[in-house]
Amino acid sequence: MNHRPGKPCRLPIAGRGSGWTVITRIRSGPRNDEIILNILSLIEAGQIRLLSSEISLYEAEKISNTFRREFTLKVLSERSGFTLLNDAIEERSRLFTGFGIKPIDALHLAAAEILKADFFCTCDDRFLKKAKKIDDLGVRAVSILELLQEMEK
Repeated sequence: MNHRPGKPCRLPIAGRGSGWTVITRIRSGPRNDEIILNILSLIEAGQIRLLSSEISLYEAEKISNTFRREFTLKVLSERSGFTLLNDAIEERSRLFTGFGIKPIDALHLAAAEILKADFFCTCDDRFLKKAKKIDDLGVRAVSILELLQEMEK
């Protein structure tokens, strides 16, 4: 998997080692590129298990930039867990929108719970702040830097 630093892309990511799973959407940029490359290396080494959902595929297909779309779909194809959009995800996501989380982000968060991810990583600081306020959230919401720090433990 080759990522061209500085080129924007969204990556759904997953987990680590024996039992750690993470789902995330990451937008690359100058401050995130090195971290993304490290995470991609962990995926390729089998130290992170990639999770995905129908929601991730839907968003990936909407990417207008051909390189970004193909790269994202390639990353998604290497997943070890997947869920279709279902009533449980939709119902749980409605609760999350009550915390001010955008509907599409709420669906991603609910899918992470259904997939029993250990972490949900996002580069969206406002989204992260809102997600961290949900007391009964079944997945740990983290920033991209927090995720890498967890992976390095």
